[in-house]
Amino acid sequence: MKSNKPFDLEEWAYHELNEPQKKAVELVVNEKIAFIKGPPGCGKTRLIARLATIFSYKGYPLLIGAVSNLANMTILSSILK
Repeated sequence: MKSNKPFDLEEWAYHELNEPQKKAVELVVNEKIAFIKGPPGCGKTRLIARLATIFSYKGYPLLIGAVSNLANMTILSSILK
């Protein structure tokens, strides 16, 4: 069933994120450059995909890079979901 509620970017930006991820969103939104790092499984890819969507929706330029081609492809596939 389709909702009549208008899309709320601010509400969606934090939906299903844990506290460290929410803090990272605040950091990235308020700084010119940010690095996201952490151990495997902590939600980096999910966070980066969410941030890419937020910046794209707002029309901001964005550059995403990772240390390996596999990491870049994983981030890209998460963004396209």
